[in-house]
Order: sequence, then structure tokens, then C-alpha cells
Amino acid sequence: MIVETPLKFVYKNWKNETKERTVVPIGVWHGKTEFHPEEQWFLKARDLEKGEERDFALLDIQKFVKA
Repeated sequence: MIVETPLKFVYKNWKNETKERTVVPIGVWHGKTEFHPEEQWFLKARDLEKGEERDFALLDIQKFVKA
């Protein structure tokens, strides 16, 4: 049985906009994306607000929030 425990954090996106995000983590990976052209670590997660899988640059997570 897999338990999907939500994780909440404040995230600054590539547009420099800061927002609280609630996600269910899938995994962590290293590489680059269209919005983050330099290699770095990412959190792959299901964004509960957007209802889709997203990649979050770990360097852009500002702080974790109690869920």
C-alpha cells in the first residue's frame, strides 16, 4: 500500500513569483529543464492545485510549511 502524504512549501518559480504549493512527491532527479537550463536537483511531484505532474527546482523552494 502506497501512502500519498502531501508536502507543502513556498516556491519561487522561473518568473520570480512566489506561491505556496501543495504536492505529493514522486521522486528527486538531477538535470535541466526548459525553464532551468543549468543542471540542478529537482523534485518531481503531483501538484494538487493544478492536478498535474510538475518538476520543482530544489534551489527555488524557499521554506517548508506544516501541512
